[in-house]
Amino acid sequence: MNTNDIALIEKELGIKLTQAYIDAATKASLANTKFKDFFFDDAKKIISTNKRLREKGMYGKKLLEYHFVVGYRKDGGEYYFIDLLTENGCVYLANRTKGWAYSPDNLSNNDLKIYSSIDEYIKERLFWARRIEESSRNDRPEYTEEEKQKMIADFFADMNKQFPRKK
Repeated sequence: MNTNDIALIEKELGIKLTQAYIDAATKASLANTKFKDFFFDDAKKIISTNKRLREKGMYGKKLLEYHFVVGYRKDGGEYYFIDLLTENGCVYLANRTKGWAYSPDNLSNNDLKIYSSIDEYIKERLFWARRIEESSRNDRPEYTEEEKQKMIADFFADMNKQFPRKK
């Protein structure tokens, strides 16, 4: 995101974004990871998501104007949002399936984990993105079909030696 995107978000939503959020958003460090939806980097998506949640609600309650959704986890149904009244951008969680419904009157009900800042939130997401990418790499080359068949045949030959059939 760039400064024009930030200005568009502020104008369309009628809010003033914190400097902590602006700094994090313009870095867009999650954009090329598997966690890109955890921290939106598309101004149109941010605007439409926040407008929809203000109008239709998030898990039974309308999103307050000073709460700002920054990301979403699809497989968990989790929204990540910040309170624009705090400068450091504490990141809160609202989840429909685990009982952490959106509770704007008592933010402590929204915390599977409260991140004390956007930077802490992004740092943890980057850590997990790297871990997942590293674990998905296969250091061994794939076996050819012939090698697979030989391994299977060798396995059964070993089993037959260890456990011969009784006649």
